[in-house]
Amino acid sequence: MSATLRHMLGNIRVWTDLVAGRLVRPRLEIVTESADAWLEHFDAEYTAFATLARQLADEQRLDDYFTDTLDTPPTRKTCGGAIAHLILHNMHHRSELLHMLARLGVQNLLEGDLLSWEHTASASKIKND
Repeated sequence: MSATLRHMLGNIRVWTDLVAGRLVRPRLEIVTESADAWLEHFDAEYTAFATLARQLADEQRLDDYFTDTLDTPPTRKTCGGAIAHLILHNMHHRSELLHMLARLGVQNLLEGDLLSWEHTASASKIKND
């Protein structure tokens, strides 16, 4: 399970750096199995990714290009395409994690779909406003 989490977290960092046009940071070397530590890393990286995605959307720059310097040769890609790619990529791995947790006997797992998340986020926002 930690390998999947590490893979997902690394992808968030890499794509955020690439789309932002900065040097790609080295992958985090996470050696903990603590759920709180994983959540702390995910919260920080997803916040950076979401902030960048919102900024690009607000500035109507989702069709702008960036250079994926990790491709050989480097390839131009759209910002919106990279954002969608990362969301879908990590959705696949979230499904894998839910399956692993279910096989381990964890009960009451969230379904993990977008509409459930949106409903929960909206309810939380309304409660906090």
